[in-house]
Amino acid sequence: MRGINPIDGRVYQIRRGKQYSRANTPQPNPQTPAQQYVRGVFARAVEYWQGLPELWINWFNTRAKKKRMTGFNLWISEYMKMFVSD
Repeated sequence: MRGINPIDGRVYQIRRGKQYSRANTPQPNPQTPAQQYVRGVFARAVEYWQGLPELWINWFNTRAKKKRMTGFNLWISEYMKMFVSD
């Protein structure tokens, strides 16, 4: 079994061939203006990636291989750094 059991509400997973369960604890969902801004920037990054010409996607994929990541992850990382400061 994998997923959340509707009877006991526990999360069941299989990891490295072994099944285990844990309590399903809801994660916090901050609705601060700063967090909403970051989510908006992330959504735009994904939207722009989906509209990039294949030539650009291939370029990002090639660059990303050297960093052992995907082109999508590299794009998101660079896009977020342009619009979100630490």
